[in-house]
Amino acid sequence: MPNRLAQTESTLATPDRLWRPEIKRHFGPDGVLLHGFGHDANGS
Repeated sequence: MPNRLAQTESTLATPDRLWRPEIKRHFGPDGVLLHGFGHDANGS
């Protein structure tokens, strides 16, 4: 049985690596904290 958690983490690592600098560019150095972990940060 494959390690699904490791597989999911690996799958999401690339989009996250691309997303973080873009959010910082638009919203400043605290952009990830302000917009990435709030109630509305559900990926939709």
